[in-house]
Amino acid sequence: MRRSIISAFAMLMASMAYAQDINLPAPNIHQTSMSVVETLQTRHSTREYNSDPLTLQEISNVCWAACGKQRDDQHITAPTAMNRQEIRLFAFLPDGVYEYKAKTNTLEKKVDGDHRKLLAGGQNFVLDAPLSLLMVIDFDLMGSNSDGSRMMACVDAGNVSENINLYCQSVGLSTVPRGTMDSKAISQLLGFTDKQLPIMNNPVGYAKGVDRFTTKSGANVILNCIKHGSLSMQIGDKWIYVDPVTDKVQPVTDYTNMPKADIIFITHEHADHLDAKAISQLSTPSTEVIANPRSSEQLKGAIHVMKNGDEINILKMVANGMNVKAVPAYNNSADKQQFHPKGRDNGYVLTIDGLRIYIAGDTEDITEMAQLKDIDVAFLPCNLPFTMTPEQLAKAAKTIKPRVLFPYHYGQTDIQQVVKLLEGSGIDVRIRQYQ
Repeated sequence: MRRSIISAFAMLMASMAYAQDINLPAPNIHQTSMSVVETLQTRHSTREYNSDPLTLQEISNVCWAACGKQRDDQHITAPTAMNRQEIRLFAFLPDGVYEYKAKTNTLEKKVDGDHRKLLAGGQNFVLDAPLSLLMVIDFDLMGSNSDGSRMMACVDAGNVSENINLYCQSVGLSTVPRGTMDSKAISQLLGFTDKQLPIMNNPVGYAKGVDRFTTKSGANVILNCIKHGSLSMQIGDKWIYVDPVTDKVQPVTDYTNMPKADIIFITHEHADHLDAKAISQLSTPSTEVIANPRSSEQLKGAIHVMKNGDEINILKMVANGMNVKAVPAYNNSADKQQFHPKGRDNGYVLTIDGLRIYIAGDTEDITEMAQLKDIDVAFLPCNLPFTMTPEQLAKAAKTIKPRVLFPYHYGQTDIQQVVKLLEGSGIDVRIRQYQ
């Protein structure tokens, strides 16, 4: 009897978990993002994702952007024929399939388990995206299943998908509109009749090679690997670039297809770090270029010059302010000092609403690194003969103790040596394409 009671209780709890809905946080309609024009200019499809889960806030925002309530309870963000609102939105997550209910901003659980493979249709990159959004035409809501109604409903599904595309691009998420899926199996899974038609889907997540960090107030700082010593950061609608280079480092990078820069940091004047062409492609009249003194001598226009030890707070660029400190970057080995002499080049420590990011520039494991405290993210170079050996980099990392380490500027170095040297250190070593 006792075993039967326990078994029944377990079944009840499983049933409750199976039926659990998700009350989403209110969509953040005031979040900073790219302008509409810049979003259109830079929009692109992505087919490589990292599997990091999205927050409930991010899921709420993208579902609302797709077809959430706006203005009043009578309208949604996507236009539909005669305001029929016949496009139903389903969220495929690792733990189940949910239907988005715009009126209550909730995810209503329909099926337990991971069924993203039904959307993949053999394209396995879909399985890496933490969220896939399925658009379903409901002809009961449309009021007709005529050829004309079907055509209008397909257009409406495209409107919802385009909302997803543009929203994702504007906030640093990635997606791609797709028609491939196992529609028959999906219909069976969700109990559809011939009045419901799965029509499109959009996997949603952060692109592979993109890393997201969160500030104290919950703002996202999105780091994008470009190549070698070049990277970008997105903070809401603000874009920051470090040492952008076009053709001095392969592959050639065309920055005209990237969002314009609010801030560009230059660490030093070597050609693989300072490229006037890249700066020109990224700049607008309001772009602020921050550089060491020697780099400023080679650049035209207004340059904010920083030398080792200088510190500024750029309140106008980021909602919660960004503190910037220029720190030393140099060679301390006797046979390397001609490459990066002491006092000439900069590294930078950026403090963004409590998140501290150290971009070392070209340096070795110098004594000043011991003064760096509470570093969340560090970029450390590893490239003989100009910067550090893997052993030096590991020593520097153990001195700084960042939460996350990105070895960069590593050229032909076997960078997996760094991973092995830092095993058990507690440092999360992430290898990206910074050759």
